[in-house]
Amino acid sequence: MTTAKTEFGTGPLFRAASLIYGVMVCHLLLVLVNLPLVLSPLLVSLISAAAGSPASTTAAVAVVLLCCLPLGPAVVAAAATCNKIISATEGSVARLFLRALKGNAREALAVWVPAFGVFALLAFNLLNLGAASTPVDPALRVCLLLLAVLVCTVTINALVIVSRFRFRTIDVFRLAFSCLGAQKRASLGNAAIIVLGAWALAQTSVFVLLFTAGAVVYLVCLNSRPLLRFVEDKFTTAA
Repeated sequence: MTTAKTEFGTGPLFRAASLIYGVMVCHLLLVLVNLPLVLSPLLVSLISAAAGSPASTTAAVAVVLLCCLPLGPAVVAAAATCNKIISATEGSVARLFLRALKGNAREALAVWVPAFGVFALLAFNLLNLGAASTPVDPALRVCLLLLAVLVCTVTINALVIVSRFRFRTIDVFRLAFSCLGAQKRASLGNAAIIVLGAWALAQTSVFVLLFTAGAVVYLVCLNSRPLLRFVEDKFTTAA
C-alpha cells in the first residue's frame, strides 16, 4: 500500500512544501539531463564562427538535432516522477527520476525520435514558407501550425503513456491518437499547455524553460490523470 511522504510533516503547508521540493528536484534533474540542449546555442555560435559556410550550417543543425535526443527520455522520466509525486509515493525524488530514466529510455526514444522528426519537418516548412510568397501562404501556414499542435499533443499523450505503461511503440501512438477523441478534455488541456507555452516562449526567450520545465511537466501530468486512468481501465488487466 502506498503511503504519503512524511519528511515535511502532514499539514497543508508541509504538504505544499513537499510538493514544491519534489517538483524543484525533478526540474533540476530534467535540466541537467538536457544540458547539451541548454548549451546548444553556444555550440551553434562556435560552429557558425567558423565562417558561416553551408558546411558549418549543416553541422550546427546536426548538433541541435543530436542535443534534442535526450529530451524525450528526460520528459518521460520527469512525467513518471511527477506521477509519483501526485500520488504521494514514498521515496527520494532523485532516485525515482533516475530509475525512470534508466527503465524507460528505450521506449521513450522509440516514441520520441519519429515524433520529433515529424515536428522538425513541420518546423522546417514553416520557417521556409515565406521564401516564395504566394496567395495561399497564410492558409498553408495556419494548416501547418494546426498540424504542429496536433503532432505535439499526440506526442505528449504518447510520452505520458510511456511513463506509466509498457506497450508496443505502434500501440502507444494508436492510444495517444485515440485519446484525442476518447479523452477530449485531457487532450485539449495538453494542447492548451502547448499553445500557451509556445506563446510565452515567443514573447520571452527559450531560456524561460530553464526555470519552468519541471512545473510544465507537472501540470501536464496533473491534466493527464484521466487519460492514464482511461488507458489503465480499457487496455490493461489486473495482475
